Amino acid sequence: MASFPVRGKRLRTCTPLVRRSAASRLDVWPMGLLYAVALSWGLSSFQGLTGLLLLAPCAALHVLLLLFSVWFVEFRALVHFREEREVSAASHCLVLPERYQGRVSLVELHTLRALSERGNASARPAHYFEFRKQRFVFDPSEAAFAKLHYPSSLDVQLYRKDKGITSETQVAALEEWYGTNQFDMPAPSFLEMLQEQMMAPFFVFQVFCVLLWCMDDYLSYSLMTLFMLVLFECTVVKQRERNYQELRRVPPSGRHVYVYRGGKWAMSSPARLLPGDLFSMLDGEQVVPADAVLVSGKCIVNEAILTGESTPQWREALPADAAGKLSSKSIHKQNMIYKGTCLVQQEGAGTVAVPKPPHGGCIGYVVRTGFATKQGKLMRTILSSSERVTANSFETAMFILFLLVFAVVASGYVLHHGLANPDRSRYKLFLHCTMIITSVIPPELPMELSIAVNSSLVNLIKLGIFCTEPFRIPFGGKVTICCFDKTGTLSSDELRLQGVSGIELIEGHGPPANSEIAEKEEARGKKATIKLVPPSLLPELPVQILAGCQSLVASNGTVVGDPMEKAALQGVGWYMAQSNLVCRGDDASESQSIRILHRHHFASALKRMSVVGQITTTKAGGGTQTEVRVLAKGAPETIERHLRTVPDGYTTLHNRYSRQGARVIALATKRLTLESTASSKHIPRADIERDLEFAGFAVFACPLKWDSEPALRMLRDSSHHLVMITGDHALTACHVAHRVHITERRVLLLDNHEIDGKPDWRWSSVDRKVSMGFAKGSASALAGDYDLCVSGDGLTMLMSCGALREFLPFVQVYARTSPEQKQHIINALRDAGQTTLMVGDGTNDVGALKQAHIGVALMSGGSTQARGRRSNKGGTGKRLRRDNGMSKSERPREQDALELPTVKLGDASMAAAFTARQSSVMPVTHILRQGRTTLVTTLMMFKILGLNCLTSAYALSVQYLDGVKLGDTQATVTGLLSAIIFLCLSRTESRKELSQERPYPSIFSVYLFLSVLCQSAVHLIFLISATTLAKEAMPDQDRLDIDADFQPNLVNTVSYTVSSVVLMTTFFVNYIGRPFNQSLLENKPYTSVLAVGSFLAWLLLSDVFYDLNELLELVPLPAGMGGRLVGFALVDLVATWLIEKALGCIFPPPSVSSMAKPRVSSKQTAE
Repeated sequence: MASFPVRGKRLRTCTPLVRRSAASRLDVWPMGLLYAVALSWGLSSFQGLTGLLLLAPCAALHVLLLLFSVWFVEFRALVHFREEREVSAASHCLVLPERYQGRVSLVELHTLRALSERGNASARPAHYFEFRKQRFVFDPSEAAFAKLHYPSSLDVQLYRKDKGITSETQVAALEEWYGTNQFDMPAPSFLEMLQEQMMAPFFVFQVFCVLLWCMDDYLSYSLMTLFMLVLFECTVVKQRERNYQELRRVPPSGRHVYVYRGGKWAMSSPARLLPGDLFSMLDGEQVVPADAVLVSGKCIVNEAILTGESTPQWREALPADAAGKLSSKSIHKQNMIYKGTCLVQQEGAGTVAVPKPPHGGCIGYVVRTGFATKQGKLMRTILSSSERVTANSFETAMFILFLLVFAVVASGYVLHHGLANPDRSRYKLFLHCTMIITSVIPPELPMELSIAVNSSLVNLIKLGIFCTEPFRIPFGGKVTICCFDKTGTLSSDELRLQGVSGIELIEGHGPPANSEIAEKEEARGKKATIKLVPPSLLPELPVQILAGCQSLVASNGTVVGDPMEKAALQGVGWYMAQSNLVCRGDDASESQSIRILHRHHFASALKRMSVVGQITTTKAGGGTQTEVRVLAKGAPETIERHLRTVPDGYTTLHNRYSRQGARVIALATKRLTLESTASSKHIPRADIERDLEFAGFAVFACPLKWDSEPALRMLRDSSHHLVMITGDHALTACHVAHRVHITERRVLLLDNHEIDGKPDWRWSSVDRKVSMGFAKGSASALAGDYDLCVSGDGLTMLMSCGALREFLPFVQVYARTSPEQKQHIINALRDAGQTTLMVGDGTNDVGALKQAHIGVALMSGGSTQARGRRSNKGGTGKRLRRDNGMSKSERPREQDALELPTVKLGDASMAAAFTARQSSVMPVTHILRQGRTTLVTTLMMFKILGLNCLTSAYALSVQYLDGVKLGDTQATVTGLLSAIIFLCLSRTESRKELSQERPYPSIFSVYLFLSVLCQSAVHLIFLISATTLAKEAMPDQDRLDIDADFQPNLVNTVSYTVSSVVLMTTFFVNYIGRPFNQSLLENKPYTSVLAVGSFLAWLLLSDVFYDLNELLELVPLPAGMGGRLVGFALVDLVATWLIEKALGCIFPPPSVSSMAKPRVSSKQTAE
């Protein structure tokens, strides 16, 4: 095929096509030729209308071709289109997406005028297609399609120098190229969606089966089945319609904004914004209308609707000396604002190529609009999640093929015997053979597979957990390894400043301590020379750094921002007068304030932050002293590289507190001489942060969340391997990991002990009592006695020497990792064959969350239980509260499992497929429980469907040849009872605990196939024995001819009653309760229906109610036969139950992965 590659992660290839003319379509001229041949041969060979009957098979084939064109996109492309090598001559494209990125689609190919470098329309045509609200444009130079290019990665200086869109001609060209800045989501009508649902293969197949049953005089059963199918499809369509209505209620992009076009500022609708526009929002809280990079000024935005983090973020304009390409995900992350986020405050400043807007606000350059924005990406994900979901379609198809083998054998058996009898009606024979084959797929199969997943979705929403990719739910039952971020995920964000250590190391505050002496004294239990100074006794320099080096925001009298910075400000007794001004409390003998002139914000890659602050001290007598200082803080090992002189004992001191689980931040400062306050913005960051002076270690208490330990203990006890992946210090991470059961033995850290500038990687214990050299091939030996911790630098070394795959299964803690390294760890675990779960709460975890099979984003600020409720003590102003919990007004209406739940903006995070609206890690256990329940319920359904299929194949073949038939009423009652039991089965609730035993990850297991075959053999023996007994007791005159209409007789009565008993036995024996689901007795609806069904079967066997037997077209049983059949039924029940339990013991679920097995060693020693 003449396919073109598609650059990007979502699509694989695109094949240009041209529509065939009506006469040349492959479902027109071949069929016309076939009709002509059939008609000619029929009329010449047969008399009258008999010859016309040959047209019926041709018509059936034609209808099948038309349906195939609807069901299979590739088939429609083959029949209705022809390939075209030139994109310019094509009218459509066949698009092949990557896995889980959508279905193969046939899309229309459009042509418009390409854009010139200046943004105007050129004479050169451009060809594009749209897939899932994204536009892909053909690039002739690369001979490939690529996503529509947006100005999101230009040279940063181009943004600062740009003067916006200059003419209406340019506006028209850009509007044609990019479209409007809004979410255009046309909703199909109810009838259109219903037609789409009813053209689905399963539905058409079931309608075909209904017609077959009607032709065999099963009218009531056929109408009941058809009603059930149509009702289910109408329910699904109604819910889809409701979902579309919810999604179309997206909040507007905000009020009008100022846009700079044609050399002047003017008010414009946000919907008319285009990439390349310069815009400025009005003051007050407003929704950001597009993804943009700030070119002037700074602002504070709340990105909760995208990331779930309620903490407002500072965003600043691109620095005047910035160079290189714009990198919105890393280097220039601090300069980006995104559509849908909320503008809290803004300040206009700086000089750019255009005049200031009339209201003096900050200026943004639009880089993405509409569905190309981050909010648009989230909208596309939610839209795609509204499609019908089922269990694994591949496994379903393979299981049906397995059952089809038995159905074909049974059908062939009937066909062979039927053709051997010349008196048999060939019409009835072929009709019955077709019914045997179609019985492989029962009418309730598509409904049950959908409900199995929908039920879990509904249960998760009730728990405040939202899922945008429902196909991932079954992965929850297969998870082998659970990875956690630490700060904000396992540990609380309610930090407390304990004090500052290392004051003695600051010049002028006492003699430096000898690190070796301090360490020895500490080991002997003596107090170390260096003490932790409480906040109330701190000297000026540490206080100024803690108060001034922050990114806090003062909004409406409330201080919001990073919890650690709020704790520091509160701890030293300062308050925020403005967002850039902090002051010391009024009770001080002299007033002091710090005006922040310029911020270099914290970056995960840099692990540090600095500000240039103007410190003003007003003496009690009225004198004023002003100085400008660099106030810096960061990870101790990072700040160490920026110090002019590293004090003796530096590393030992911060390791001491990290070992205790505290969060340790290094403080540093230096005096700065400026020509003017504005000049601080033009000094490169590298110069600002060079030759700093050490000012102590700020020590913060970082308590665990109240439910972290019980949640992770539950995961450990349920055969999951636990791993921590954090950016925190290794010693702090190891302390927390031990408290939450991630590590339970002595931990070895992989450190680089440089010798003469050469790396010397060694494994060292936390207390430094154990030390051994690193060597490839030693992973298994080390893991037998120790738990392992690897830092980000150690991870880089393992990757460079090719040892990562060897050590990967045995590392419990990854510390000081960057966001990219977190993502790489998850990818490596997936490549190693593990089913991964990742839990995080911040934007630093987005990459890892998206790569994991199950990514869970915790919405910070969510509701907590009574023990974990937060308090707001101190003088930092009112606490910003954003309850992400399920408030009364936000609770979803009660939904049935037949309905696909709605996920709305604000519920879901762009970070992960699962979003928990609470900061607790306990939702992880809920997701895993629902995943296991979905797997187990699907397994039960397939087993029961398989057993029913095999027994029905016998009844429709061997028993049919003996004249045994079902009455219409009998088939209707059995079908209705089976559907009700299946519905109760699909609504089975999971247990509250996670068991150590794991479910079978797939229906393709020796256990399942042997169980189905062995139980079927027992049931068949029961059926054969019962019908043989009935044949012996039935008079010859009551026997029915194969082609005769149904008449009640003894064999039919026994066969139907025994089949009903077998049905009840199948549902009873194959129910899987503990340890995954409710036990049989706990599942009240399921047990009640089984009890009623079993009681009815007993009534039929005992002939107690003659009217009931007459209603079901049954005849009375001879004396003593009912008792013998009850005995057979008990033997059948006991035998199948023993087989099921024995096979479960002989072929247990796959054992726990080696990564999750508890390792026991004689050297186990807790830290």
